[in-house]
Amino acid sequence: MGFNKIFLSEKALHHHYHIGGAPAVLKYLFKHDTLLSTDELSRNLMEHTSLPKEEFLEKIDELFSTMNK
Repeated sequence: MGFNKIFLSEKALHHHYHIGGAPAVLKYLFKHDTLLSTDELSRNLMEHTSLPKEEFLEKIDELFSTMNK
């Protein structure tokens, strides 16, 4: 069995958010064994991964809404 890691990028996160909102980003983040951040958005998301699911989904929406302003 291999070790599944991903380098998180703002581009990939925006793609997943665009196609399915916060639930799609959540699914994308947690299908890997290790997350490696490459930018500010991915670092901000990783800081909040220990939140309960509903709060984390709200945080994802909050982060993306502040970026689109």
